[in-house]
Amino acid sequence: MKSSISLSFSVAFDKNDMTGDMDKDSLEARISGLSFYVDFDNYTEYSIEGGYLKTEPNNQHDPNAIAIFHESGKHIGYVSKECILGVKKFTDGDNAPCLIYIAPFIDKEGEKGLKGVVRIFRYYDGQAGYVNNMMEHFINVYALKLKDELEEFEAKIHEKYESLLTDSPDDEGHITFKGVPLNGSIEKVRAKIMNAGFDNDGESLTGQFAGLKVKIYVGGNEELNHVYSVIVVSEQERSWESLKSKYLNVRELYMRKYGNPTTDSRTFCDPYYEGDGDELEATENQKCLYSSKFTVPGGEVSIFIINRSVMFNFEDAINKKLLGEDEEYEEADDCDEDYDAYDDI
Repeated sequence: MKSSISLSFSVAFDKNDMTGDMDKDSLEARISGLSFYVDFDNYTEYSIEGGYLKTEPNNQHDPNAIAIFHESGKHIGYVSKECILGVKKFTDGDNAPCLIYIAPFIDKEGEKGLKGVVRIFRYYDGQAGYVNNMMEHFINVYALKLKDELEEFEAKIHEKYESLLTDSPDDEGHITFKGVPLNGSIEKVRAKIMNAGFDNDGESLTGQFAGLKVKIYVGGNEELNHVYSVIVVSEQERSWESLKSKYLNVRELYMRKYGNPTTDSRTFCDPYYEGDGDELEATENQKCLYSSKFTVPGGEVSIFIINRSVMFNFEDAINKKLLGEDEEYEEADDCDEDYDAYDDI
């Protein structure tokens, strides 16, 4: 936590107006628009930072708008509308220094977000020491507040995460991925897959599956927030021989576990053919029709070669029908290995 902040401003208030009262010589206002300027998932530094206000008389949406900037020049948000008149009266309409306080929170719906306030200071010409003393005081106040906020947030996150890992009675009968039933909210299934040993990489989850280094995407109806599929994509290969070998290996694993595939294809479309040296290019152009589909308990698993990678598509039969999701990856048409990964599929 920063213990002091030094700012330089040319704004000067009448020295005779000094009250010597920290509360009267500073003003707190709520920050609006944080979600537009600060990305929660990429924001990790919750602290008290120096900043400044800047009026925007040419703002086409609101000529009374007062922008809030971090001392680095990054736009943080705006003074909330209900605070604008008070802030303008306090600063006489001039720009002013401030402290920016941002903390995480969980709303009533259980969603994560950011909230923030600014503490605005009158800046008296030749009285930098007085302003710095005010800043020191409020840094200490906000530091204690932030400590409590972060502890409360951590507790709620832990409680929420634990609830996501709880099995539901209606999970039975659904297809599973790494023992995780593909049923419930997207967030719940992601949390369970992470708990099974995969890392969160933002948009995807990463880890090892069937002996391959992969990225995992949880698919579902976003409007209803309900899962019906998981897509697993391996790292791209540099040679056709390596890519084909890995595809055939995982295909063999599934055949040992579930029997012959319900659909199976290994061919290329014109102008490509196996042996022409352009097989990887064919996979990028979706002209390589290597695919196998297996009926498994609760749904289907399809294996493809696409874009230099081996791809798995786990589809839950119950939720796919329930959600009315008809989208499928295009299937093929006319146009001794170490099996330690056996239990992985």
